[in-house]
Amino acid sequence: HSRRHSFPTRRSSDLKLDKVIRTEPRYRNVERGAVEIMNAATNSRIRIAEGKESVDMCLAIQKMREESRLEGFMEGELKGELKGELKGAIVFAKELGLSRAEVKKAFMEKYGKSDGETEELMEIYWK
Repeated sequence: HSRRHSFPTRRSSDLKLDKVIRTEPRYRNVERGAVEIMNAATNSRIRIAEGKESVDMCLAIQKMREESRLEGFMEGELKGELKGELKGAIVFAKELGLSRAEVKKAFMEKYGKSDGETEELMEIYWK
């Protein structure tokens, strides 16, 4: 048997939401007050244009998804930079003759990481 790999797809809840918004006119444009309540209740950031009394939910949700993807990407970038910085610091510290314990302690202090998080990274890069 050959196993087929599946690529990530949009969640069914996203697809259902898209369908409702596109097919139900009353959900397409939502009044300002309702959007303000949604923002407060869900900690969302749906933008309401100045002077507008309703929001096109298709566009609002699309923008929210784009912002979420960008936030996720940026978080990933920061984690990658942090790992790269630790790897470089470990190599440099070893060349200077610093102990593993000294490097670990300095990293925890500088980045506010827990002992467990730092130990995981040390296991990977202290060779």
